[in-house]
Amino acid sequence: MGDRGNIVVKGYDNKQVYLYSHWGGTSLPGTLTRALIAGEGRWNDEAYIARIIFAHMIEGTAVTDTTGFGISAGIGDNEHKFLVVNAVQQTVEVWSADWDGTPEDFGWEQSYPIGEWVRLHSEDSRWGYLHDEDEFERVVTP
Repeated sequence: MGDRGNIVVKGYDNKQVYLYSHWGGTSLPGTLTRALIAGEGRWNDEAYIARIIFAHMIEGTAVTDTTGFGISAGIGDNEHKFLVVNAVQQTVEVWSADWDGTPEDFGWEQSYPIGEWVRLHSEDSRWGYLHDEDEFERVVTP
């Protein structure tokens, strides 16, 4: 059992890193909002924003624990949609996932400039409480 989820940080040359949470998948939208607020000056720096996001993901846990979180160059376990922080375009994208949690051809569903994501989503946002597609205007083209 778990509540698996991933935040993906996408950088230059389409390189990306997956930040994995075994128990905190449902709360990743709020975690991401908190991290983006804290890291506002680093939204365009893939290395720094990835570290800031991961620090917020593991907040309150012992950094020496051997379970619960991971960093990977590929997709691990997942039970939710993927949150993708694009440091080049400075956007947050929501990618759809199929039944086993893998991206459906990296299916883009929603995209927001980072500042818009922060404005629209609270630090307590959870999956199931994000805006439905018909409630927002697509502000960035995939």
